[in-house]
Amino acid sequence: MLVLSLFAFSACSDFFIDVTAVHNGLVSRMDNLLSAEEAFYDQYVTIQEGDDAAQLVNYYDNFVFAADELDRYFTETNFASTQQIFIEQYNDFYKTKVQEYLALAGEFVDMVEKNGFVLADAEAYFDQLDQFGQDFVDVHNRLIDTINLQADPEL
Repeated sequence: MLVLSLFAFSACSDFFIDVTAVHNGLVSRMDNLLSAEEAFYDQYVTIQEGDDAAQLVNYYDNFVFAADELDRYFTETNFASTQQIFIEQYNDFYKTKVQEYLALAGEFVDMVEKNGFVLADAEAYFDQLDQFGQDFVDVHNRLIDTINLQADPEL
């Protein structure tokens, strides 16, 4: 009887969650993170010796802010039981990949901010930052595909 009551209560608790609003809020924050990452990456690949680091720092800060906003959404939002897969995928692969990317990007930004952009110093970061950029797009698309698949009643 207790198990049935708990199951019924958990099903009822979903009744109070606006699944569409949760979905739209999540997609909005993921879009913001993707845009922030793209802006950072575009600045990173076009920076040249002698360029001011301020714009790179600004784009990096926006990237960090967008990642924090998405993480806060995942930790503070009540997701419906049907949306728990989003949290699992975010925690299992997305969050870690973003944190690793931000850590390396932060080292790169600190180096450029401290020493200016010096090609010889920056080259040590290129392969890893490029790989993190690719990996980010892959994990981002994977999570978005899951979100869109769950939201499409036809599938």
